[in-house]
Amino acid sequence: MKKNDLKLIGSCIASGNPKVELNYALVSSDGIYATDSRKAIHFNVPMLGCEDMLVHKKVLHGFVSTLDKDDEATIDGFGFLRNGLIKMSCDTFEHDDPKFPDMERILSEKLEYGFEINDISDLHFELTQRECYIDEYLLNPFIELTNCNKYVVSFNKQKVDGNLTDTGRVKIIGLYDTEEETDLVKFTAMIMGREFKTQVKEQLLLDI
Repeated sequence: MKKNDLKLIGSCIASGNPKVELNYALVSSDGIYATDSRKAIHFNVPMLGCEDMLVHKKVLHGFVSTLDKDDEATIDGFGFLRNGLIKMSCDTFEHDDPKFPDMERILSEKLEYGFEINDISDLHFELTQRECYIDEYLLNPFIELTNCNKYVVSFNKQKVDGNLTDTGRVKIIGLYDTEEETDLVKFTAMIMGREFKTQVKEQLLLDI
């Protein structure tokens, strides 16, 4: 993992959330999960094989601050983040019986529409044109910090039925290639759309 990979994960961890677990990332046997209730991510780390543990956002941020842009960070089977001579435990949760959200359920949701892109820089525009309204600050970490060969994007449009509003949402799967394989999943993320209710009052304009 590069510095930007860990920064992306950190951007999906909550800060000061009353649900304590959301202020941590879950390091699991198949990678790292994080959510702040508006966006969720699974960063794929194949064959990690460590027991579940939670690393606090501030602790992860401290480790990230030790990295240069092109440094490689790894996680070993004991749950230690490593970079050269630096080693940090991801087991930083002091409470009993953590209740982390069911991330597999969140990230496995099937959305109605989809497209593929190679350049994610115009993702906000592409979604808006398709009636899926996502606040830019939620999309910006994925635009600024990811560098994948391809992105598979699925989404639901925002639906308005009287006073009931079903916000749109988008799932992003970032894919990369190696010398041996193509279209390997780097991350899967789900992002909630904004609740938009028009403030415009319709008026009938009459010629005088």
